[in-house]
Amino acid sequence: MASLLLSLLILFSIFSFTAYSASSVGMSMDLIHRDSSRSPYYNPSLTSKDRARAIVDRSLSRAHYLSSLISSSTSSPSSIDAKIIPNSFEYLMEFEIGTPPFKVLGIADTGSDLIWLQCKPCIECYHQIPPIFDPRNSSTFSTVSCNTDSCEAIPTAGCGKGSLCQYQYSYGDQSFTIGNLAQETLTFSSNTNGGSSSLPKLFFGCSHETNGTFDKHGGGLVGLGGGSLSLVSQLGSSIGGKFSYCLVPYGQNATSTLNFGKDATVKGPGVVSTPIIPGSPDTFYFLTLEEITIGKDDNNSVVATTTPSGSRKKDDVEGNIIIDSGTTITFIPSTMLEPLVATLLDKIKLTRVDDPDGLFSLCFKDDGSSTSDDAFPDITFKFTDAPVVLSPMQTFVHISDDVVCLAMVSSDDMGISIYGNIAQQNFHIGYDLTNKRLSIAPAQCSKF
Repeated sequence: MASLLLSLLILFSIFSFTAYSASSVGMSMDLIHRDSSRSPYYNPSLTSKDRARAIVDRSLSRAHYLSSLISSSTSSPSSIDAKIIPNSFEYLMEFEIGTPPFKVLGIADTGSDLIWLQCKPCIECYHQIPPIFDPRNSSTFSTVSCNTDSCEAIPTAGCGKGSLCQYQYSYGDQSFTIGNLAQETLTFSSNTNGGSSSLPKLFFGCSHETNGTFDKHGGGLVGLGGGSLSLVSQLGSSIGGKFSYCLVPYGQNATSTLNFGKDATVKGPGVVSTPIIPGSPDTFYFLTLEEITIGKDDNNSVVATTTPSGSRKKDDVEGNIIIDSGTTITFIPSTMLEPLVATLLDKIKLTRVDDPDGLFSLCFKDDGSSTSDDAFPDITFKFTDAPVVLSPMQTFVHISDDVVCLAMVSSDDMGISIYGNIAQQNFHIGYDLTNKRLSIAPAQCSKF
């Protein structure tokens, strides 16, 4: 009995240290953009035009994927059939799994819940350059039964061999992943104090059958969504229900930051806060966009609202846009986009040009002054209780060396609007899942 009590006390002390280190002290780590020199996806031979077009293509693919998840959330499909290229992501994060720790460079994704990676033995695995995790070498690995709440939290789960919880995800391009839900220790290194936090018994997907257009550089995925199996939901009270990120603008030689616990508190001049609205699926973070204005301070003018004046109903506009770090451009309804474009065209005196690929509706010849306040006006997205003022750097994107375009397109074909990561750059954006609030404050993310 004494031995058992001592063991329990040791386990409790380990868990208490983990919770303290993540919540009371805080934990911060690097977010690596896929086009940065630190990324295995970095290709130095690509031109700025090549990278810009690839970003747009990934953004469109991801928007279709998110839309498909929302449209299918009211049903109970046996698999998820999504129009997505599985490697359409933007940010990566490093972590370790198992005992002894096994290094993984995974996708950081606010549009997903389940943490998953390829595992040995491989029945059918796509080729990946990083080593594949072998749970047989870990003393902290354990499987999960299909008759558990955690298994039922996966919409595509069922019973596999030995009554193990099995999941299956398939994609519109015929890619798929099949595996078992398991539990394992995940370890994250913190930039805050140079230490690390080991988090025991986290649920993750151990995939034994995975094939399709997954990239060979990939090693896994960390879901940061609102569902019960995401990393942030599983950490729960140990991080105070809080995480945040600060995204460095494209082209800067610096790394973005992902924060948990105390470090995720958003404060300082200009901070605003808006409700996170419950929606379906619960993976996504729904906000309410009320109107878009152009100009500064008291001189701004309303150019678009979510519904025509006089006909606004609360139920019609609440939760009408999701915020997603993995979608680059912003998608808004044409009823908002068209008057915005018309007003900007009247105010911006640069030479208008066409997007050769026909995606962006407003582009200009860049004469070198595209980041000047005199050339481009600020655009304010007014969320409930939270006006977010966007500078030209957060609203326009270079699609070539001499052409800049409004980084917003119509969401009419998507079924949902998306607040993309260009509009989130140089903001500290915090998610409080306990109080259902999103906070935003201007920041120099390269110095964060």
